[in-house]
Amino acid sequence: MIINLLGPPASAKSTFASRFILEHPYYKYCTIDAYRIDNYDPQLSGKDNEKIVWRKFYQDIYFAKDCLVESVGLDWRLGKIFEKISSRPRLNIAFIGDAQVIEKRLKERQHKRPIPFKYSFQDEIDTIYYVLDELYKDNKRYDHCVDTTVMTQEQVYEFVTAQITSFRIGHSG
Repeated sequence: MIINLLGPPASAKSTFASRFILEHPYYKYCTIDAYRIDNYDPQLSGKDNEKIVWRKFYQDIYFAKDCLVESVGLDWRLGKIFEKISSRPRLNIAFIGDAQVIEKRLKERQHKRPIPFKYSFQDEIDTIYYVLDELYKDNKRYDHCVDTTVMTQEQVYEFVTAQITSFRIGHSG
């Protein structure tokens, strides 16, 4: 089973994922930002770095029985990965909310988390608005959405885990 968390930076995807992975350690946690940070090679071009990162990302998703994927959800390469493993059950959950609240969160964590290579802090801010706009325009990208700007972390966790539980029950056996 694949749980695909998509949404802009600072929309609480990682906050949800860190707790979920602690409580469900059999899930492989695949977040594209971590792959970019962990696999960055300054000797390689940005294009070559991206090839390596996406190859590792794909392999981990492909070989994991249960996988929690986290990204903004709009990259064409992610679509290609999901096409190759389309026979596996996948639950897509969009983390959305008020763009200004999400931008404020991003600014609060600015010096606490590294930004992956080739991106700037301004890129992260621009991504918030772009991703939210795309998700609001096309709700076929996801099965459920959660507005993380009007809920507590606990409410977000309970809502999303309830969706995962329901999905698992519907795809068991």
